[in-house]
Amino acid sequence: MITQQLLKELFVLTDDGKLLRKKPCGETIERKLSKDRDGYILNFIKGKIYREHRLIWMYVYGEMPNGMLDHINRIKSDNRIENLRIVNFSENRQNIGKLSNNKSGFKGVWFHKVNKNWCASISVDKKNCHIGSFATKEEAYEAYKTYAEKLHKYNFLQ
Repeated sequence: MITQQLLKELFVLTDDGKLLRKKPCGETIERKLSKDRDGYILNFIKGKIYREHRLIWMYVYGEMPNGMLDHINRIKSDNRIENLRIVNFSENRQNIGKLSNNKSGFKGVWFHKVNKNWCASISVDKKNCHIGSFATKEEAYEAYKTYAEKLHKYNFLQ
């Protein structure tokens, strides 16, 4: 089982959020980064694969995070401890950007083909809530931002 003590024996944590493996003589070595299909940096310890941000949390706090770890700035390779926070599923979903199929250019905004107007919607507790319909996508986004600021503690609006 992995422990904080084992991590500190094997690695040095840098200020920029990287675990550098120690050599037997006490020096550290850079390593090639492996990433999983979601883009998280992986580390291999005693035949097991770990996501590095979870190891860094344990390195600093002495235990694996109880819940999901969110990268505040959404950069999955930025594992500085100040960029990590424990969140639940709903909070983690609040801190996502526009989806890859987004055509409006704005998070939470989509075009209603039948009514020919822009709509804003937001997810709250795993339920999609319709905010309203608007003449422009900019108006729809302003409405989305208003709701997001009230309802989403972890919303990263950009």
